[in-house]
Amino acid sequence: MRVAVVGVKGLPHTYSGVETHVREVGTRLVKRGHEVTVYVRPQYSARDVQCDDGIRLIHLPTIRSKHLDASIHSFLAALHSVGMDYHIIHFHTIGPGFFAPVSRLSRARIVTTIHRFDYLSGKWGWFARACLRLGEQVSLRVPHATIVVAPFLQTHYQQWGHQVEYIPNGVPIPPRGIGAAEVQGLGLTANQYVLFLGRLVPEKRPNWAIDAFEEMHDSAMRLVIAGGSSATDEYVRELKALARPLGDRIIFTGPVYGRLKDELLANARLFILPSALEGLPITLLEAMSHGRPCLVSDIPPHRDVIREGENGFLHDGANFAHLRDRMSEILHADPETLSNVGESARETVVKGYDWERVVDQIERLYERVLGEG
Repeated sequence: MRVAVVGVKGLPHTYSGVETHVREVGTRLVKRGHEVTVYVRPQYSARDVQCDDGIRLIHLPTIRSKHLDASIHSFLAALHSVGMDYHIIHFHTIGPGFFAPVSRLSRARIVTTIHRFDYLSGKWGWFARACLRLGEQVSLRVPHATIVVAPFLQTHYQQWGHQVEYIPNGVPIPPRGIGAAEVQGLGLTANQYVLFLGRLVPEKRPNWAIDAFEEMHDSAMRLVIAGGSSATDEYVRELKALARPLGDRIIFTGPVYGRLKDELLANARLFILPSALEGLPITLLEAMSHGRPCLVSDIPPHRDVIREGENGFLHDGANFAHLRDRMSEILHADPETLSNVGESARETVVKGYDWERVVDQIERLYERVLGEG
């Protein structure tokens, strides 16, 4: 099969869970003998990089602004795809999915993946939210198949009469005993820090993590905020100002990749994600795959994965004080209890979120929609 992907920022770096998803699926499809092409934006992928681990990259221009970056690039990618001989054109997220009708002009079969309710993000104004809601409807009605990455999304759309396929995100299962050399280079001690990892956007509420940590009085413990801006530079400045009174007890790393990311995940005492909005967060699955106890808000996508006290911990997503109290409680819990929860978390990922099984499902869906043509 010849598969094209529209809707990512760039590769090989994984700027968000969407890029991680596309890269993990794409490289595996290539290894199975398929041709995979991904449309990328110039500010995220160096123009001289034409291939990423077997994935062909096509660089198309865009207008670098918060509101036009993704839409202009997705429109040009959809337009370009019409003249190519693809079997499948796969759109990721509801914003780029708005342009699926353009690709319907080709002979390819169209697939979209909805990762979350993007219009609920705090970074968008009313007009952008209205456009994203329209993109959601297009993503549900125009393609030959629509995928969602979480059970709560499938339930939501089926209640409104839309037939969608549930295919989750996945994670590679890391080896044990990764080490801590790069973590130590940041001035951190293994098992002596709390980790927040994700894009620094309002809906993920890293400010809650900072405020809760501020009320802890363990001078040996650190909070690591790992991640970068997503058209949210002003918000990132506000976070750093919020953290400033705590000095070196809070460390901002910026975006992390590769060995450093693995070490940060593998050596954290606790992973924290107090989000108000998610789809199926790959960072949570990654932390679980490293056997880390995780404290996350009790929003539907987290409840789809976490069983309270068994493979992780939940806090009331509408109650900051509950997050603060739970963080303190967990950090002072018996080490054996935390170890058992971490092992159960790793087991959950091994059994339910393996990338090879995810790719099996996507491959079967591609074959099905091609057979229906």
